[in-house]
Amino acid sequence: MTEPLALAGLSILVTRPEPAGERLCLRLAQLGAYCEAIALLEIQPLLPSPAAISAALSPAPDALIFVSAAAVMYGVPLLRKQQAALLRKTLYAVGPSTACQLEERGLTALTPATASSEGLLDMASLQSVQRVLIVRGQGGRELLAQTLQERGCEVAYLEVYQRVLPAASTLRIATLLDAQPQLIVLITSAESLHHWRHCAGQRWLQHRLLVISPRLAELAAEQGAPDIIVAAGARDDDIESALLAVAAASSTRV
Repeated sequence: MTEPLALAGLSILVTRPEPAGERLCLRLAQLGAYCEAIALLEIQPLLPSPAAISAALSPAPDALIFVSAAAVMYGVPLLRKQQAALLRKTLYAVGPSTACQLEERGLTALTPATASSEGLLDMASLQSVQRVLIVRGQGGRELLAQTLQERGCEVAYLEVYQRVLPAASTLRIATLLDAQPQLIVLITSAESLHHWRHCAGQRWLQHRLLVISPRLAELAAEQGAPDIIVAAGARDDDIESALLAVAAASSTRV
């Protein structure tokens, strides 16, 4: 059992969209951390044009890939309205939380052992698919589509949401940085890293980053981040475990 104050002495900025950010923040605060939840991403629905929908759904795909919980939230209602039969095709979810969102809507999806685009690409059942529809947000990663196309698969996108910086976050972060000289900042995507740098200015280099994948760690390092912690994944348990390891290492040094 984790000690109630195991994270005492750590100051953490949780940047996930709500309500996930506040939920994680409360969990970490219960372990003794000083924790602030300030979202660097806000998910907004995006309704594709009739032409974009027609191009994405015709010819019909053999399989559908949902790359996030938001893709399910906004994509499934649209597909049910436009062409519900597609949801009886083989469905893939990038990870457990996305699969759970599909299950809540009465749909079953295949998930990779590792929750990532790379994990999806390793799945044997995706090797022989001829046409795939990827349901995603505007401007997501291209690795999945590019690799499938290199294998001879035809790929279409259905973009059903966009990620924006919440209007109040820049001021809230500036206020927090004035009060907290040393933070651990949770970064969960390339977009949140970009928004963090925008909001913090040059001060972003003064704070440790906690990222959820080696890919994000590499991206942050390329941009000059001097101190990066890499969690095993994006789940709350992964984030907590990474922070517990940081706290344990700090107490050992003392």
